[in-house]
Amino acid sequence: SGNVVFGTGAIKEAYPEWWGSISTAITALGSTSIKLIVDTTFTVDSAITVPANISLEIVKGGMLTKGGAGTIAINGPFSTGLFQVFSGFSSGDVTFGAGSIKEIYPQWFGAKGDNSTDNTTPFYNSARCMVLSKIKMFIPSGTYLSGQVIIGNLQNDPEYVEIEGAGLFGGTIIKPIGTIDGIFTVQGYNPEVDGAGNRRAGGRISNIDFVGSGNVGAAIKIYGAQGPVIKRVRIQHFETGIAL
Repeated sequence: SGNVVFGTGAIKEAYPEWWGSISTAITALGSTSIKLIVDTTFTVDSAITVPANISLEIVKGGMLTKGGAGTIAINGPFSTGLFQVFSGFSSGDVTFGAGSIKEIYPQWFGAKGDNSTDNTTPFYNSARCMVLSKIKMFIPSGTYLSGQVIIGNLQNDPEYVEIEGAGLFGGTIIKPIGTIDGIFTVQGYNPEVDGAGNRRAGGRISNIDFVGSGNVGAAIKIYGAQGPVIKRVRIQHFETGIAL
């Protein structure tokens, strides 16, 4: 770190393997405005912050894996595909800064809309990333199986909740695993208020088909929340559609 310096315009992109680790690469690049491309697996074993001057791209075959107390805060532009790029990270370990991305995809955390994968953990990790980053979670077309995903709690109200699917009738379909009391359970949603007294946009669940079996359980459960918005959802074969 510090022994190799690139002049302005010398390179357009860099790779962590040049330095052996993500953290060393970020330190070495300093304030250089550049794209950092991850094309293989790297372990994140400490708290890493990707600054706004570095554009992080993870291509197919690239992966960031948690080791020890590893966390990553991405403040620069981020790009990747609809495949897993974060592995082993716990709830809240991955966050994005304002303007780094437009949407968070559960596929980044291992979700698959193949009608067989248990997506409970990927949904939960992407939902926590949504809450902490205050960026919408978007679930692409597919059929997803999931257990209960609890977002927030009455002692730590989430200030931003926005979950959007790809649409009804063949778009985003979510099915419960077993009998659960709310696939998405939003507890204590309390949207933050700006300086002018306006509540922040959020608290929305939209464009999703919830398909149960046996008319048991609930599709969505919301309690202790202020002003949630649920629109363009279709709910079938649950005992309760929306539990309030």
